[in-house]
Amino acid sequence: MDQLGYGHYQITLMSGTPRWAMVAHRFAYWLYIGAIPNGLTLDHLCRNRACENPEHLEAVTMRENVLPGEGTPAQRARQTMFLRGHPL
Repeated sequence: MDQLGYGHYQITLMSGTPRWAMVAHRFAYWLYIGAIPNGLTLDHLCRNRACENPEHLEAVTMRENVLPGEGTPAQRARQTMFLRGHPL
């Protein structure tokens, strides 16, 4: 797993040279559902980044993926007032 909690698959040659790597959930989606449409990213419906279950993944726009979260862009999108109570 990487720092963000996503698993990886890697194909390594017998010489030990890494040849191909992919984030595990993207590989699982590709294998069981198909290619991720251009312009879309995968959203973990279960909110578990380590999950590789294709049934828990949905191809969405980056905006659809980010807004339900707790990161700064999502918090700002939900904001309706400035710090001192003035409407946005």
